[in-house]
Amino acid sequence: TLRGNHHAFVTAGASIGAFWSDDTFAAEVRRKAGVMSARLNEIAAHHAGLVSVKGRGLMQGLAFKHETDAQATSREAFRRGLIIETGGPRDEVVKCLCPLTIEDEELHEALDILARSVDAAIAARAGRKPAAGGLHS
Repeated sequence: TLRGNHHAFVTAGASIGAFWSDDTFAAEVRRKAGVMSARLNEIAAHHAGLVSVKGRGLMQGLAFKHETDAQATSREAFRRGLIIETGGPRDEVVKCLCPLTIEDEELHEALDILARSVDAAIAARAGRKPAAGGLHS
């Protein structure tokens, strides 16, 4: 059998009491999820036919037509300072699993890095450099 971590239970109880005492925290999460959705849809539109958006809330991702683009995006993002992993049956999805408490500045920075990493990965597969001054420069 498994048993839970008692410290985690106490921390979770305190967090629930602090964060969920009214709708403020939930509204902030929904707002940040909207920011993420908008940016991911922008990235997908910029690479129409090659990338689509999956998920909901702050658990979303980019599904790539060519799974090698997902792995290349993850590697490029890591090179740029963002740790992001792949998933899906063929590791074709780059998963965005942000903490619910992420600050706006961090969210925007991460999405900027992700956008540039997608640009670089797709351009590399196509044998060209990402467009300078483009959507994500």
